[in-house]
Formats: sequence, C-alpha cells, structure tokens
Amino acid sequence: MQQEFQLVALMDAIEKWNEKLNLVSFKNRKELDIKHVRDSLALLNVFELVKGQRVLDLGAGGGFPGLPLAIMAPETEFVLVDSTTKKMLAVQEIANELGLENVKTVAERIETLAHDDRYREAYGLVVARALAPLPTLLEYAAGFVCLHGMFVAYKSADFEAELEDAGNAMEKLGFEFMGPVDYALDEDMGAHSLLIFEKTEALDDKYPRKTGTPKKRPL
Repeated sequence: MQQEFQLVALMDAIEKWNEKLNLVSFKNRKELDIKHVRDSLALLNVFELVKGQRVLDLGAGGGFPGLPLAIMAPETEFVLVDSTTKKMLAVQEIANELGLENVKTVAERIETLAHDDRYREAYGLVVARALAPLPTLLEYAAGFVCLHGMFVAYKSADFEAELEDAGNAMEKLGFEFMGPVDYALDEDMGAHSLLIFEKTEALDDKYPRKTGTPKKRPL
C-alpha cells in the first residue's frame, strides 16, 4: 500500500516539475501512469531485485525506469545517470521528496563515466529506456555491466531490425542476446519488449569510445 501511495506521489511530482522543466512527455495522467510508470515496472516480471543489489539506469532523463523501480525495490540500490544536470537535480529532489534513500543521481556523459573505476564493469544489472538505437546502446552499457551481468533495453515490439544491426556490436563488446520478453501496455497503449543481454567477455579498454562517437559511428 505504501508503495502504491509513493507511485501516486511520483506522478504528482512529475506533473509539478513538468510545468517548469520538460522531464517526461505525456498527454494526461493516465498516459503518464501506463506509458511511463507501469512500463518501467515491466522489469519486475523478469528480474527479482533483492537486498544489496546495485542497478544502473542509463540515460535516466526524467527518472524512468529508475524511480518506479526504486519505489518497488526499496532494498536495491539504484544509480541514475544522465548528461543533463538540470534533470538529474530534479530527479534527485523528487527521490528525496519521496523518501527514496536507495536512489543516487549522476550528471555525466556516459562515455566518460564508463571509464571511471568506480563504475566500470561494476553492475550486475544495467537498464536503459528510450535512449538510443541498439548498436549505440550496447556500447554505452558495456562499460558498466560486469562479467556475466545483464543489460536490459526497453524497446518497442518491433525490434528485429535494430537487433540485426547490433550484431557487430554484440560481437565486439562481448554481449550475448538472451531473448526478448514481450508485453502489452494497458488501454492499448503499445506492445513492448525487454531485450536481455548477458555480458560474456571482459570489455576492451578502448570501449566505449570517446564522447559522441558511439552515436555518430555505431559499431
């Protein structure tokens, strides 16, 4: 019950912050709930988040999926990363308002942070939602996922072309595709998939490449 109250409070806070800073795009409260909050929680149908586990949310933007997951898994540590300082300050303030002591935000470029020893290959689970095409996304994630750790990309159900384009990136970065988990949002708001990858090899020090390169020249 407390967690449901927190999810409602999260939506209240997002609506308030959106009046001055465009954190998340939505048309109405129902769309915010289904397309952002409930979509974020789809991960919990696949992974059990336990005490002491550390999860990294890449390109967290307005706090999704990290904040809803942090509400539902209060004993799991979440690090939310985005390059936009204003958004990360707002997300941290929202987390503080909701009493989420398991949330830390970091405002930094992904390519830079991935070469920081405190973060490099240090997470058993990394997630990303609405951030980049899959070849770029895999290079972003590779620097954070530990050996035999998992990366989960939230994508639309029409992911086949992206996955085909990502074949070279998977080979170079040591990722193995474990398969999709398909699901449909309520109110016919879309068919989505969680694309799950396992990191099967340690990462070459040259990855990710310098800032901007993974996006401009995907593997």
